[in-house]
Amino acid sequence: TRRSSDLEVVVGPLAKANVGLIENRSRLPLPTLALNYGNNINFRNTSLYQFGLSAENEAVQVALKAWQSGFRRALILTPENSWGTRVKESFIVAWEKLGGEVTHSRQYGESLTLDKSLRELLEVQLSQQRHQRLTRLLGQRPHFAPRPREDSDFLFIHATPATARQIKPALSFLRAANLPVLATSSVYSGNSNPNQDKDMNGIAFCDIPWYLQTDNPLENAIRSTWPENISRYGRLYAMGADAYLLAQRMPLFDALPESRIEGATGRLSHTNRRIIRELEWAQFNRGRVEPLAANAFENKEQLVDQLTAD
Repeated sequence: TRRSSDLEVVVGPLAKANVGLIENRSRLPLPTLALNYGNNINFRNTSLYQFGLSAENEAVQVALKAWQSGFRRALILTPENSWGTRVKESFIVAWEKLGGEVTHSRQYGESLTLDKSLRELLEVQLSQQRHQRLTRLLGQRPHFAPRPREDSDFLFIHATPATARQIKPALSFLRAANLPVLATSSVYSGNSNPNQDKDMNGIAFCDIPWYLQTDNPLENAIRSTWPENISRYGRLYAMGADAYLLAQRMPLFDALPESRIEGATGRLSHTNRRIIRELEWAQFNRGRVEPLAANAFENKEQLVDQLTAD
């Protein structure tokens, strides 16, 4: 049995509720790396760092990427559950802090289908209502094609791959095929599947380096050893690799708070002892994942610049 005096660091707990319990203590017996985030963003326990795969953190990065790309007006589409609500709220806070405007948001689920939520998001029903009024006034049915709203620069989505594959075809059907779509990592399974993912062509998303780079020996070893688990647990494997790395590097963050570490889940830094992951960006092209081009939204940027100049 190992003596407690031999221990140098504790990794865990994993449950959010348990992290909340220890973050409110003034100190802990050993330096501790929690594998989740508590609710107190300003906790003062100097023995504790918090690290996890936070979709809320990804929403903040999408907001920053959209702003840097010249976008100013956002549409939001997330699932109708606590997971989707947290991501939506995190995005809105970050987006409005930057100076962006949310023109509309919708959540799909039991009370609103994906198709109906997109129609309401794009206000296609308003176009249909105008057609109905015109029909009544003229006494005949003029040629009609529903038109989506034109007051938004991009659509932010948080969705599973199965749902995300339905969104771009739906946008095309609703005559909004040119609307840029930015997403969290939830849209990508981690496995290349061009036949199915071609329906996500054009969607830009942020994700962990392990999934967007092909030269990591540990990731390649895990993928070859447990190929059936990589899409389901791949991000957790990456989190485990970074937890091992961070457990050794916490003294570095204490000594040099501005330090950055290149990890499997992103470029790691911290704010108030909460680990922040800076992810990489990619885009679906012909069903394959490619690095997001620097000029991916160039045309949209020019349009926004013109509108601002006017």
